[in-house]
Amino acid sequence: MASRVLVWSGSVLAVLAIAGVGGAYLKYPDLFQPPKVTTAVAILAPVSEAIYGTGTVEPERWAKVVPVQRRRLVELCRCEGQPVKVGQILGRQDDAEEKSALHELEINHDQIERDLSRAEKDRDKNDAAKTEYERRSTQFEESKSRISAQKVRIDALVLRAPLDGMVLRRDGEVGEIVGPTDVLFWVGPPAPMQVVAEINEEEITRIVAGQKAFLRSEAFPDQSLRAIVSQITPKGDPTRKTFRVYLLLPRDTPLRIGMTVEVNIIYREKNAAVVVPAEAVTSAPTVITVRGQGIDGAAFGHTVVDVGPMARATVVLDHRGSATYADNVELVVADGAALSVVSLQDWADDTVHLSHHHVQLGKDAKISHTVVTLGGDLVRIVPSVTYTGRGGDAELNGLYITDAGQHQEHRLFVEHSVPDCKSRVLYKGALQGDGAHSVWIGDVLIEATATGTDTYEYNRNLVLTDGARADSVPNLEILTGEITGAGHASANGRLEDTHLFYLMARGIPYDEARRLVIRGFFGELLAKIEVGEVRDRVAQVVEAELA
Repeated sequence: MASRVLVWSGSVLAVLAIAGVGGAYLKYPDLFQPPKVTTAVAILAPVSEAIYGTGTVEPERWAKVVPVQRRRLVELCRCEGQPVKVGQILGRQDDAEEKSALHELEINHDQIERDLSRAEKDRDKNDAAKTEYERRSTQFEESKSRISAQKVRIDALVLRAPLDGMVLRRDGEVGEIVGPTDVLFWVGPPAPMQVVAEINEEEITRIVAGQKAFLRSEAFPDQSLRAIVSQITPKGDPTRKTFRVYLLLPRDTPLRIGMTVEVNIIYREKNAAVVVPAEAVTSAPTVITVRGQGIDGAAFGHTVVDVGPMARATVVLDHRGSATYADNVELVVADGAALSVVSLQDWADDTVHLSHHHVQLGKDAKISHTVVTLGGDLVRIVPSVTYTGRGGDAELNGLYITDAGQHQEHRLFVEHSVPDCKSRVLYKGALQGDGAHSVWIGDVLIEATATGTDTYEYNRNLVLTDGARADSVPNLEILTGEITGAGHASANGRLEDTHLFYLMARGIPYDEARRLVIRGFFGELLAKIEVGEVRDRVAQVVEAELA
Protein backbone atom coordinates (compact mmCIF):
# COMPACT_ATOMS: atom_id res chain seq x y z
CA MET A 1 0.00 0.00 0.00
CA ALA A 2 2.84 2.33 0.87
CA SER A 3 4.49 1.75 -2.51
CA ARG A 4 1.25 2.63 -4.33
CA VAL A 5 1.05 5.87 -2.38
CA LEU A 6 4.64 6.72 -3.30
CA VAL A 7 4.03 5.96 -6.98
CA TRP A 8 0.86 8.03 -6.98
CA SER A 9 2.61 10.94 -5.22
CA GLY A 10 5.50 10.80 -7.67
CA SER A 11 3.11 10.85 -10.62
CA VAL A 12 1.30 13.86 -9.19
CA LEU A 13 4.59 15.70 -8.69
CA ALA A 14 5.67 14.90 -12.26
CA VAL A 15 2.36 16.18 -13.67
CA LEU A 16 2.65 19.35 -11.57
CA ALA A 17 6.24 19.90 -12.74
CA ILE A 18 5.24 19.48 -16.39
CA ALA A 19 2.30 21.83 -15.91
CA GLY A 20 4.55 24.37 -14.22
CA VAL A 21 7.10 24.28 -17.04
CA GLY A 22 4.31 24.54 -19.61
CA GLY A 23 2.80 27.52 -17.81
CA ALA A 24 6.18 29.21 -17.60
CA TYR A 25 6.71 28.64 -21.32
CA LEU A 26 3.36 30.23 -22.14
CA LYS A 27 4.02 33.23 -19.89
CA TYR A 28 7.72 33.70 -20.57
CA PRO A 29 8.44 32.20 -24.00
CA ASP A 30 11.62 34.27 -24.47
CA LEU A 31 13.32 32.39 -21.61
CA PHE A 32 13.07 29.14 -23.56
CA GLN A 33 14.45 30.55 -26.82
CA PRO A 34 18.17 30.51 -27.74
CA PRO A 35 19.82 33.95 -27.77
CA LYS A 36 19.53 35.79 -31.06
CA VAL A 37 22.79 36.86 -32.71
CA THR A 38 23.01 39.19 -35.70
CA THR A 39 25.95 38.35 -37.93
CA ALA A 40 27.37 40.96 -40.24
CA VAL A 41 30.29 41.67 -42.50
CA ALA A 42 32.35 44.73 -41.63
CA ILE A 43 32.04 47.31 -44.40
CA LEU A 44 33.98 50.31 -45.64
CA ALA A 45 31.99 53.47 -44.96
CA PRO A 46 32.57 57.15 -44.12
CA VAL A 47 33.13 57.88 -40.43
CA SER A 48 33.10 61.22 -38.66
CA GLU A 49 33.97 62.26 -35.12
CA ALA A 50 31.75 65.00 -33.76
CA ILE A 51 31.32 67.23 -30.72
CA TYR A 52 27.80 67.45 -29.37
CA GLY A 53 25.98 70.54 -28.15
CA THR A 54 22.59 72.22 -28.12
CA GLY A 55 21.62 75.59 -29.53
CA THR A 56 18.92 77.95 -30.71
CA VAL A 57 18.28 79.54 -34.09
CA GLU A 58 18.75 83.32 -34.19
CA PRO A 59 19.20 86.02 -36.83
CA GLU A 60 22.80 86.96 -37.43
CA ARG A 61 21.93 90.61 -36.57
CA TRP A 62 19.13 91.44 -34.19
CA ALA A 63 18.33 93.45 -31.08
CA LYS A 64 15.87 93.46 -28.21
CA VAL A 65 13.67 96.44 -27.39
CA VAL A 66 13.15 96.95 -23.65
CA PRO A 67 11.70 99.89 -21.67
CA VAL A 68 14.09 102.13 -19.79
CA GLN A 69 11.60 102.83 -16.98
CA ARG A 70 8.83 100.83 -15.34
CA ARG A 71 5.60 102.34 -16.65
CA ARG A 72 2.22 101.37 -18.07
CA LEU A 73 1.98 100.72 -21.81
CA VAL A 74 -0.39 103.11 -23.60
CA GLU A 75 0.47 102.27 -27.20
CA LEU A 76 1.88 99.16 -28.90
CA CYS A 77 2.03 98.46 -32.62
CA ARG A 78 0.55 95.35 -34.20
CA CYS A 79 3.56 94.86 -36.42
CA GLU A 80 4.91 91.33 -36.01
CA GLY A 81 6.41 90.17 -39.30
CA GLN A 82 6.36 93.70 -40.77
CA PRO A 83 9.45 95.60 -41.98
CA VAL A 84 10.57 98.58 -39.92
CA LYS A 85 13.21 101.29 -40.25
CA VAL A 86 15.64 102.36 -37.59
CA GLY A 87 13.98 104.89 -35.25
CA GLN A 88 10.44 103.91 -36.23
CA ILE A 89 8.02 104.12 -33.27
CA LEU A 90 6.85 100.74 -32.02
CA GLY A 91 5.12 101.75 -28.80
CA ARG A 92 4.81 104.25 -25.95
CA GLN A 93 4.64 104.19 -22.19
CA ASP A 94 2.49 106.45 -20.06
CA ASP A 95 4.11 109.91 -20.20
CA ALA A 96 1.26 112.05 -18.80
CA GLU A 97 3.24 113.03 -15.70
CA GLU A 98 6.32 113.95 -17.74
CA LYS A 99 4.26 116.01 -20.20
CA SER A 100 2.52 117.85 -17.35
CA ALA A 101 5.90 118.68 -15.87
CA LEU A 102 7.09 119.84 -19.30
CA HIS A 103 4.06 122.11 -19.63
CA GLU A 104 4.86 123.77 -16.29
CA LEU A 105 8.49 124.20 -17.30
CA GLU A 106 7.44 125.83 -20.56
CA ILE A 107 5.06 128.25 -18.76
CA ASN A 108 7.81 129.15 -16.31
CA HIS A 109 10.22 129.52 -19.22
CA ASP A 110 7.94 132.03 -20.91
CA GLN A 111 7.85 134.12 -17.73
CA ILE A 112 11.66 133.96 -17.40
CA GLU A 113 11.98 135.04 -21.01
CA ARG A 114 9.78 138.11 -20.41
CA ASP A 115 11.72 139.02 -17.28
CA LEU A 116 14.97 138.69 -19.24
CA SER A 117 13.64 140.98 -21.96
CA ARG A 118 12.84 143.72 -19.41
CA ALA A 119 16.21 143.34 -17.69
CA GLU A 120 17.95 143.61 -21.03
CA LYS A 121 16.41 147.04 -21.65
CA ASP A 122 17.61 148.38 -18.25
CA ARG A 123 21.02 146.71 -18.01
CA ASP A 124 22.98 149.84 -19.03
CA LYS A 125 21.42 152.11 -16.36
CA ASN A 126 23.63 151.13 -13.48
CA ASP A 127 25.57 148.23 -12.02
CA ALA A 128 22.58 146.78 -10.19
CA ALA A 129 20.61 146.61 -13.44
CA LYS A 130 23.52 144.89 -15.14
CA THR A 131 23.75 142.29 -12.35
CA GLU A 132 19.98 141.68 -12.57
CA TYR A 133 20.30 141.09 -16.31
CA GLU A 134 23.06 138.51 -15.82
CA ARG A 135 20.97 136.68 -13.18
CA ARG A 136 17.94 136.60 -15.49
CA SER A 137 20.11 135.36 -18.37
CA THR A 138 21.42 132.50 -16.24
CA GLN A 139 17.89 131.53 -15.21
CA PHE A 140 16.87 131.54 -18.85
CA GLU A 141 19.64 129.12 -19.85
CA GLU A 142 18.86 126.87 -16.89
CA SER A 143 15.22 126.80 -17.91
CA LYS A 144 16.14 125.79 -21.46
CA SER A 145 18.30 122.96 -20.10
CA ARG A 146 15.49 121.71 -17.86
CA ILE A 147 13.07 121.69 -20.78
CA SER A 148 15.56 119.77 -22.95
CA ALA A 149 16.13 117.19 -20.19
CA GLN A 150 12.40 116.76 -19.71
CA LYS A 151 11.91 116.17 -23.43
CA VAL A 152 14.63 113.49 -23.28
CA ARG A 153 12.76 111.81 -20.41
CA ILE A 154 9.56 111.86 -22.44
CA ASP A 155 11.38 110.48 -25.48
CA ALA A 156 12.79 107.65 -23.34
CA LEU A 157 9.21 106.45 -22.88
CA VAL A 158 8.90 105.98 -26.66
CA LEU A 159 9.90 102.51 -27.96
CA ARG A 160 11.71 102.70 -31.30
CA ALA A 161 13.23 100.18 -33.72
CA PRO A 162 16.99 99.94 -33.03
CA LEU A 163 17.88 98.91 -36.60
CA ASP A 164 16.43 98.25 -40.02
CA GLY A 165 14.77 94.86 -40.37
CA MET A 166 11.61 93.11 -39.32
CA VAL A 167 9.67 92.84 -36.10
CA LEU A 168 10.43 89.20 -35.35
CA ARG A 169 8.32 89.01 -32.21
CA ARG A 170 6.18 91.26 -30.01
CA ASP A 171 5.25 90.67 -26.38
CA GLY A 172 3.08 92.65 -23.99
CA GLU A 173 -0.28 94.36 -24.27
CA VAL A 174 -1.56 97.91 -23.79
CA GLY A 175 -2.32 98.54 -20.14
CA GLU A 176 0.42 96.27 -18.75
CA ILE A 177 3.11 97.70 -16.51
CA VAL A 178 6.54 96.85 -17.96
CA GLY A 179 10.10 97.64 -17.01
CA PRO A 180 13.76 97.13 -17.99
CA THR A 181 13.55 93.36 -17.48
CA ASP A 182 10.70 92.93 -19.98
CA VAL A 183 11.55 92.38 -23.65
CA LEU A 184 8.76 93.83 -25.79
CA PHE A 185 10.20 93.47 -29.32
CA TRP A 186 12.80 91.43 -31.17
CA VAL A 187 13.90 93.37 -34.26
CA GLY A 188 16.37 92.47 -37.00
CA PRO A 189 16.81 91.19 -40.56
CA PRO A 190 15.28 87.68 -40.77
CA ALA A 191 18.23 86.42 -42.82
CA PRO A 192 20.94 85.27 -42.68
CA MET A 193 20.32 83.07 -39.65
CA GLN A 194 22.70 81.31 -37.30
CA VAL A 195 22.68 78.75 -34.51
CA VAL A 196 24.10 79.82 -31.17
CA ALA A 197 25.30 76.64 -29.43
CA GLU A 198 26.76 75.92 -26.00
CA ILE A 199 29.78 73.57 -26.04
CA ASN A 200 31.52 72.08 -23.00
CA GLU A 201 34.88 73.64 -22.26
CA GLU A 202 36.79 70.33 -22.47
CA GLU A 203 35.74 70.01 -26.13
CA ILE A 204 36.20 73.60 -27.29
CA THR A 205 39.88 73.21 -28.27
CA ARG A 206 38.86 70.88 -31.11
CA ILE A 207 36.55 73.42 -32.73
CA VAL A 208 37.74 75.96 -35.32
CA ALA A 209 35.94 78.27 -37.72
CA GLY A 210 34.96 76.61 -40.98
CA GLN A 211 34.11 73.18 -39.59
CA LYS A 212 30.94 71.49 -40.81
CA ALA A 213 28.10 70.69 -38.46
CA PHE A 214 25.01 68.50 -38.68
CA LEU A 215 21.85 69.64 -36.93
CA ARG A 216 18.84 67.74 -35.69
CA SER A 217 15.48 69.38 -35.09
CA GLU A 218 12.31 67.76 -33.81
CA ALA A 219 10.39 69.91 -36.28
CA PHE A 220 12.24 68.28 -39.21
CA PRO A 221 13.19 64.79 -37.99
CA ASP A 222 13.74 63.34 -41.48
CA GLN A 223 15.82 66.16 -42.94
CA SER A 224 19.58 66.53 -43.02
CA LEU A 225 20.32 70.02 -41.72
CA ARG A 226 23.76 71.56 -42.08
CA ALA A 227 25.69 74.57 -40.79
CA ILE A 228 29.22 75.99 -40.74
CA VAL A 229 31.12 77.18 -37.66
CA SER A 230 31.59 80.93 -38.09
CA GLN A 231 32.82 82.15 -34.71
CA ILE A 232 33.80 81.01 -31.21
CA THR A 233 33.32 83.39 -28.31
CA PRO A 234 36.71 84.30 -26.75
CA LYS A 235 35.41 84.05 -23.16
CA GLY A 236 33.58 81.09 -21.71
CA ASP A 237 31.03 80.84 -18.94
CA PRO A 238 32.93 79.77 -15.77
CA THR A 239 29.69 78.81 -14.01
CA ARG A 240 28.28 76.53 -16.69
CA LYS A 241 31.75 75.60 -18.03
CA THR A 242 30.68 76.19 -21.61
CA PHE A 243 31.71 78.30 -24.59
CA ARG A 244 29.38 79.88 -27.11
CA VAL A 245 29.83 78.77 -30.72
CA TYR A 246 28.12 80.48 -33.67
CA LEU A 247 27.16 78.40 -36.72
CA LEU A 248 26.01 80.03 -39.96
CA LEU A 249 22.95 78.46 -41.61
CA PRO A 250 22.39 78.29 -45.39
CA ARG A 251 19.75 80.64 -46.74
CA ASP A 252 17.51 77.76 -47.82
CA THR A 253 17.34 76.19 -44.37
CA PRO A 254 13.83 75.25 -43.22
CA LEU A 255 14.66 76.16 -39.61
CA ARG A 256 12.88 79.10 -38.06
CA ILE A 257 14.04 81.70 -35.58
CA GLY A 258 13.70 80.51 -32.01
CA MET A 259 13.83 76.77 -32.74
CA THR A 260 16.09 74.56 -30.62
CA VAL A 261 18.45 72.11 -32.31
CA GLU A 262 20.97 69.44 -31.43
CA VAL A 263 24.38 70.23 -32.88
CA ASN A 264 27.12 67.80 -33.95
CA ILE A 265 30.27 69.65 -35.02
CA ILE A 266 32.52 67.47 -37.19
CA TYR A 267 36.16 67.81 -36.18
CA ARG A 268 37.56 64.71 -37.87
CA GLU A 269 36.49 62.75 -40.96
CA LYS A 270 37.57 59.55 -42.66
CA ASN A 271 36.11 58.80 -46.07
CA ALA A 272 36.65 55.05 -45.75
CA ALA A 273 36.73 53.16 -42.46
CA VAL A 274 35.99 49.64 -41.25
CA VAL A 275 32.51 49.90 -39.72
CA VAL A 276 30.81 47.22 -37.62
CA PRO A 277 27.08 47.91 -37.02
CA ALA A 278 25.65 48.05 -33.51
CA GLU A 279 24.92 44.68 -31.85
CA ALA A 280 26.43 42.75 -34.77
CA VAL A 281 28.98 39.94 -34.64
CA THR A 282 31.30 39.83 -37.65
CA SER A 283 31.06 36.52 -39.47
CA ALA A 284 34.80 36.44 -40.29
CA PRO A 285 37.95 38.40 -39.42
CA THR A 286 38.49 41.57 -41.42
CA VAL A 287 41.99 41.53 -42.94
CA ILE A 288 43.62 44.77 -44.09
CA THR A 289 46.80 44.09 -46.07
CA VAL A 290 49.44 46.78 -46.63
CA ARG A 291 52.02 45.62 -49.17
CA GLY A 292 55.12 47.73 -49.84
CA GLN A 293 56.66 47.94 -53.30
CA GLY A 294 59.96 49.61 -52.42
CA ILE A 295 61.67 52.17 -50.16
CA ASP A 296 62.31 54.87 -52.78
CA GLY A 297 59.34 57.03 -51.76
CA ALA A 298 57.53 57.52 -48.47
CA ALA A 299 53.92 56.39 -48.13
CA PHE A 300 51.30 57.36 -45.57
CA GLY A 301 48.16 55.67 -44.29
CA HIS A 302 45.17 56.28 -42.03
CA THR A 303 42.98 53.40 -40.94
CA VAL A 304 39.83 53.77 -38.84
CA VAL A 305 37.95 50.87 -37.26
CA ASP A 306 34.58 51.84 -35.76
CA VAL A 307 32.79 49.15 -33.74
CA GLY A 308 29.19 50.00 -32.85
CA PRO A 309 27.60 49.49 -29.41
CA MET A 310 27.39 45.85 -28.25
CA ALA A 311 29.10 44.62 -31.45
CA ARG A 312 31.93 42.06 -31.77
CA ALA A 313 34.69 42.15 -34.37
CA THR A 314 38.17 40.88 -35.23
CA VAL A 315 40.58 42.87 -37.42
CA VAL A 316 43.99 41.85 -38.76
CA LEU A 317 46.46 44.46 -40.03
CA ASP A 318 48.97 42.61 -42.23
CA HIS A 319 52.11 44.52 -43.30
CA ARG A 320 54.37 42.95 -45.91
CA GLY A 321 56.98 43.85 -48.49
CA SER A 322 59.48 46.68 -48.58
CA ALA A 323 58.44 50.26 -47.77
CA THR A 324 59.02 53.56 -46.05
CA TYR A 325 55.66 53.89 -44.37
CA ALA A 326 54.00 56.03 -41.67
CA ASP A 327 50.40 55.60 -40.60
CA ASN A 328 47.76 56.23 -37.95
CA VAL A 329 45.34 53.54 -36.84
CA GLU A 330 42.24 54.63 -34.92
CA LEU A 331 40.29 51.96 -33.08
CA VAL A 332 36.96 53.24 -31.73
CA VAL A 333 35.10 50.70 -29.57
CA ALA A 334 31.63 51.88 -28.51
CA ASP A 335 29.78 51.06 -25.29
CA GLY A 336 29.59 47.34 -24.56
CA ALA A 337 31.47 46.38 -27.74
CA ALA A 338 34.51 44.10 -28.07
CA LEU A 339 37.33 44.30 -30.63
CA SER A 340 40.26 41.96 -31.23
CA VAL A 341 43.12 43.44 -33.28
CA VAL A 342 46.30 41.78 -34.51
CA SER A 343 48.88 44.05 -36.15
CA LEU A 344 51.50 41.95 -37.96
CA GLN A 345 54.70 43.66 -39.08
CA ASP A 346 56.27 41.03 -41.37
CA TRP A 347 58.31 43.52 -43.36
CA ALA A 348 61.37 43.03 -45.50
CA ASP A 349 64.69 43.83 -43.84
CA ASP A 350 65.04 47.29 -45.45
CA THR A 351 61.64 48.69 -44.32
CA VAL A 352 61.10 51.77 -42.14
CA HIS A 353 57.69 51.79 -40.44
CA LEU A 354 56.32 54.33 -37.94
CA SER A 355 52.79 53.77 -36.64
CA HIS A 356 50.48 55.16 -33.96
CA HIS A 357 47.56 53.02 -32.79
CA HIS A 358 45.02 55.07 -30.84
CA VAL A 359 42.37 53.10 -28.95
CA GLN A 360 39.21 54.74 -27.58
CA LEU A 361 37.08 52.58 -25.29
CA GLY A 362 33.48 53.32 -24.32
CA LYS A 363 31.58 52.15 -21.28
CA ASP A 364 32.12 48.40 -20.62
CA ALA A 365 34.01 48.11 -23.93
CA LYS A 366 36.88 45.68 -24.37
CA ILE A 367 39.84 45.43 -26.71
CA SER A 368 42.48 42.77 -27.22
CA HIS A 369 45.34 44.43 -29.09
CA THR A 370 48.27 42.30 -30.20
CA VAL A 371 51.37 43.62 -31.98
CA VAL A 372 53.67 41.14 -33.73
CA THR A 373 56.90 42.64 -35.09
CA LEU A 374 59.09 40.23 -37.04
CA GLY A 375 60.84 42.29 -39.72
CA GLY A 376 61.96 45.71 -40.87
CA ASP A 377 65.10 47.77 -40.54
CA LEU A 378 63.50 50.34 -38.19
CA VAL A 379 60.01 49.80 -36.78
CA ARG A 380 58.32 51.95 -34.16
CA ILE A 381 54.79 51.12 -32.99
CA VAL A 382 53.07 53.49 -30.53
CA PRO A 383 49.81 52.15 -29.07
CA SER A 384 47.80 54.45 -26.79
CA VAL A 385 44.54 53.89 -24.92
CA THR A 386 41.94 56.34 -23.59
CA TYR A 387 38.68 55.57 -21.80
CA THR A 388 35.38 57.44 -22.20
CA GLY A 389 33.23 55.38 -19.82
CA ARG A 390 33.39 53.12 -16.79
CA GLY A 391 34.23 49.46 -17.13
CA GLY A 392 36.61 49.75 -20.10
CA ASP A 393 39.05 46.82 -20.41
CA ALA A 394 42.24 47.00 -22.50
CA GLU A 395 44.56 44.03 -23.06
CA LEU A 396 47.74 45.02 -24.92
CA ASN A 397 50.03 42.20 -26.01
CA GLY A 398 53.20 42.21 -28.05
CA LEU A 399 55.63 39.71 -29.57
CA TYR A 400 58.80 40.76 -31.36
CA ILE A 401 61.96 39.12 -32.68
CA THR A 402 64.86 41.48 -33.33
CA ASP A 403 67.65 40.28 -35.62
CA ALA A 404 71.12 41.65 -36.33
CA GLY A 405 71.08 45.34 -37.29
CA GLN A 406 67.36 45.79 -36.64
CA HIS A 407 65.89 48.49 -34.40
CA GLN A 408 62.39 47.82 -33.05
CA GLU A 409 60.51 50.13 -30.67
CA HIS A 410 57.21 49.67 -28.89
CA ARG A 411 56.10 52.71 -26.89
CA LEU A 412 52.80 52.35 -25.05
CA PHE A 413 50.70 54.90 -23.23
CA VAL A 414 47.58 53.99 -21.23
CA GLU A 415 45.71 56.96 -19.77
CA HIS A 416 43.28 56.07 -17.00
CA SER A 417 41.03 59.11 -16.53
CA VAL A 418 37.70 57.31 -15.89
CA PRO A 419 36.83 55.26 -12.77
CA ASP A 420 36.66 51.47 -12.66
CA CYS A 421 38.66 50.65 -15.78
CA LYS A 422 41.24 47.92 -16.37
CA SER A 423 44.41 47.49 -18.43
CA ARG A 424 46.87 44.63 -18.85
CA VAL A 425 50.10 44.94 -20.84
CA LEU A 426 52.30 41.95 -21.72
CA TYR A 427 55.14 42.25 -24.24
CA LYS A 428 57.85 39.65 -24.89
CA GLY A 429 60.82 39.81 -27.23
CA ALA A 430 63.80 37.79 -28.36
CA LEU A 431 66.99 39.35 -29.70
CA GLN A 432 69.84 37.76 -31.64
CA GLY A 433 72.73 38.99 -33.76
CA ASP A 434 75.16 41.85 -33.61
CA GLY A 435 73.49 45.27 -33.37
CA ALA A 436 70.02 43.91 -32.65
CA HIS A 437 68.30 46.61 -30.57
CA SER A 438 64.82 46.63 -29.06
CA VAL A 439 63.19 49.42 -27.04
CA TRP A 440 60.07 48.93 -24.95
CA ILE A 441 58.57 51.82 -23.00
CA GLY A 442 55.32 51.36 -21.12
CA ASP A 443 53.72 54.50 -19.67
CA VAL A 444 50.60 54.15 -17.52
CA LEU A 445 48.98 57.26 -16.03
CA ILE A 446 46.27 56.97 -13.39
CA GLU A 447 44.67 60.38 -12.99
CA ALA A 448 43.00 61.64 -9.83
CA THR A 449 39.56 60.93 -11.30
CA ALA A 450 40.36 57.29 -12.13
CA THR A 451 39.37 55.64 -8.85
CA GLY A 452 39.01 51.88 -8.90
CA THR A 453 41.64 51.41 -11.62
CA ASP A 454 43.18 47.96 -12.08
CA THR A 455 46.39 47.92 -14.16
CA TYR A 456 49.56 45.92 -14.64
CA GLU A 457 52.31 46.00 -17.29
CA TYR A 458 55.07 43.48 -17.90
CA ASN A 459 57.94 43.23 -20.38
CA ARG A 460 60.37 40.32 -20.77
CA ASN A 461 63.27 40.02 -23.21
CA LEU A 462 65.42 37.04 -24.14
CA VAL A 463 68.90 38.12 -25.24
CA LEU A 464 70.04 35.10 -27.24
CA THR A 465 73.47 36.27 -28.45
CA ASP A 466 76.22 38.71 -27.65
CA GLY A 467 76.00 42.12 -29.33
CA ALA A 468 72.25 42.43 -28.84
CA ARG A 469 70.70 45.10 -26.61
CA ALA A 470 67.25 45.33 -25.03
CA ASP A 471 66.05 48.56 -23.37
CA SER A 472 62.98 48.17 -21.16
CA VAL A 473 61.43 51.10 -19.27
CA PRO A 474 58.11 50.64 -17.44
CA ASN A 475 56.64 53.85 -16.01
CA LEU A 476 53.67 54.10 -13.67
CA GLU A 477 52.27 57.43 -12.40
CA ILE A 478 49.47 57.28 -9.83
CA LEU A 479 47.57 60.42 -8.81
CA THR A 480 44.97 58.77 -6.58
CA GLY A 481 45.21 56.28 -3.74
CA GLU A 482 41.77 54.76 -4.38
CA ILE A 483 42.71 52.05 -6.88
CA THR A 484 42.11 48.31 -7.10
CA GLY A 485 45.68 47.51 -8.09
CA ALA A 486 48.64 48.81 -10.06
CA GLY A 487 52.03 47.35 -10.85
CA HIS A 488 54.77 46.91 -13.42
CA ALA A 489 57.74 44.66 -14.03
CA SER A 490 60.57 44.23 -16.50
CA ALA A 491 63.16 41.51 -17.00
CA ASN A 492 65.99 40.98 -19.51
CA GLY A 493 68.10 37.83 -19.55
CA ARG A 494 69.52 34.86 -21.39
CA LEU A 495 68.21 31.32 -21.72
CA GLU A 496 68.21 29.41 -18.46
CA ASP A 497 70.95 26.77 -18.50
CA THR A 498 68.88 24.59 -16.18
CA HIS A 499 66.02 24.51 -18.69
CA LEU A 500 68.34 23.46 -21.50
CA PHE A 501 70.08 20.88 -19.32
CA TYR A 502 66.74 19.37 -18.30
CA LEU A 503 65.76 18.81 -21.93
CA MET A 504 69.19 17.70 -23.13
CA ALA A 505 69.41 15.21 -20.26
CA ARG A 506 66.42 13.47 -21.81
CA GLY A 507 68.09 13.06 -25.17
CA ILE A 508 66.92 16.24 -26.91
CA PRO A 509 69.68 17.92 -28.98
CA TYR A 510 70.79 21.42 -28.02
CA ASP A 511 69.27 23.21 -31.03
CA GLU A 512 65.92 21.49 -30.53
CA ALA A 513 65.99 22.14 -26.77
CA ARG A 514 66.70 25.82 -27.46
CA ARG A 515 63.74 26.07 -29.83
CA LEU A 516 61.44 24.37 -27.32
CA VAL A 517 62.37 26.82 -24.55
CA ILE A 518 61.86 29.82 -26.83
CA ARG A 519 58.58 28.38 -28.11
CA GLY A 520 57.40 28.04 -24.52
CA PHE A 521 58.51 31.62 -23.83
CA PHE A 522 56.25 32.91 -26.62
CA GLY A 523 53.51 30.30 -26.15
CA GLU A 524 51.43 32.48 -23.82
CA LEU A 525 51.27 35.28 -26.41
CA LEU A 526 50.61 32.98 -29.36
CA ALA A 527 47.62 31.56 -27.50
CA LYS A 528 46.13 35.04 -27.25
CA ILE A 529 45.93 35.43 -31.06
CA GLU A 530 42.31 34.50 -31.77
CA VAL A 531 42.65 34.06 -35.53
CA GLY A 532 43.94 30.54 -36.12
CA GLU A 533 45.51 31.23 -39.53
CA VAL A 534 47.42 34.21 -38.18
CA ARG A 535 48.47 32.32 -35.06
CA ASP A 536 49.87 29.43 -37.16
CA ARG A 537 51.65 31.83 -39.50
CA VAL A 538 53.29 33.69 -36.63
CA ALA A 539 54.34 30.42 -35.00
CA GLN A 540 55.96 29.30 -38.28
CA VAL A 541 57.80 32.61 -38.67
CA VAL A 542 59.02 32.43 -35.09
CA GLU A 543 60.33 28.91 -35.72
CA ALA A 544 62.08 30.05 -38.90
CA GLU A 545 63.60 33.16 -37.27
CA LEU A 546 65.05 31.17 -34.40
CA ALA A 547 66.20 28.15 -36.38
